[in-house]
Amino acid sequence: MSAPKREVLVQAASSKQAVEHALVLVQQLARASYSTEQRLVLLSGRADEWSPDQLDLLADNAPVGFATEMRMVDRFLKEAKAPPRLWASANN
Repeated sequence: MSAPKREVLVQAASSKQAVEHALVLVQQLARASYSTEQRLVLLSGRADEWSPDQLDLLADNAPVGFATEMRMVDRFLKEAKAPPRLWASANN
């Protein structure tokens, strides 16, 4: 398998403050003409450990992956398949 040839900017976050920084960053990347498939926010832990409001804001601006779901992150990076928008269904 060959990975799509694209630049991807990944912002990792493990705290509320880091998520706020990630949100500002991905919003700026959107204005800098980086497409959604070129942005990824990687959060520590599982989706249910994060505020749904924070996740919604992030997902409006970039795909969101989780450290416990590295297969999804790997697929995004290698196959350009975005993580699901509804985290709850991804964890069931």
